[in-house]
Amino acid sequence: MKLIIAFVLIYCFIFKGGGIQANEQMNWGVVHWPPLMILEGRNKDKGRYDILLKLFQENMPQYVHQNTTTNWNRLWIDIKKGRRICNFLALRTEERVNFAIFSKVMSLTTSNRIIMTPKEYKKRGSPDSFSLAKLMNIKGTNGAIEKSRSYTHDIDNIINRYYRGSNLTKTSINPENLVKMLLADRFQYLIEYPYSAMYMLKQQNKPSNSLKSVKIEEIEDYSPVYLACPKNTWGEKVVSSFNNALEKLRHTDEYKNILGMWFFDEKEKNNVRKQFEAFSNNNN
Repeated sequence: MKLIIAFVLIYCFIFKGGGIQANEQMNWGVVHWPPLMILEGRNKDKGRYDILLKLFQENMPQYVHQNTTTNWNRLWIDIKKGRRICNFLALRTEERVNFAIFSKVMSLTTSNRIIMTPKEYKKRGSPDSFSLAKLMNIKGTNGAIEKSRSYTHDIDNIINRYYRGSNLTKTSINPENLVKMLLADRFQYLIEYPYSAMYMLKQQNKPSNSLKSVKIEEIEDYSPVYLACPKNTWGEKVVSSFNNALEKLRHTDEYKNILGMWFFDEKEKNNVRKQFEAFSNNNN
């Protein structure tokens, strides 16, 4: 009996007290979203944020890390319910700050663009930029976006303001299939990141001029990306640990090189890296 009591006391000291503590599990929501996260195919685990996530996991040894495959809608529902899971590719919105806690800015991304068919692009005068609000209300033209996905605060506001009666359709179809449908002229435009659209074209062995990328007049050229966790004690602890790792990593060459992965435009890649350096110095 004394041996049993002694064993229990030792166990409590080692695993519950000031000795060696059992590491807490950390769940990371991952979504197949090439080329940012690639969960299948020949480039599996080689996406920009696949590699960045692994780097953070290596620098947060206090957790046992678990990647949980999900979709954007399910992931935000779980975070809203306070479940122990975080979004590694989060955009911050007014609605989300009510139920999620956000890290410091972990990266910048080229903002979403209007991805048009060549025919639609020519019809609009082959523009470098175009008003999304105006495009949404052109008769005879149709567009598509993903339901439950945020396209950043400013784009979301434009969509919400002009959606009723517009030519834009919200759908649960994933980005890869939306690009396929755009190529098949099922609609004339969608909203997507230019490097994502280009990656999907290459995966389908389509030439780069099969689709056209047009800047959205109403928004900035770059968008900040965050880690988002449930707005509770667990989430605050995770975000604090993440911010500590971010501060250690963000000025390293390794980190900067990862941020430049999968850009098909060298000038755009260099601009994003420079903007992130300036943005993180001014806002962190």
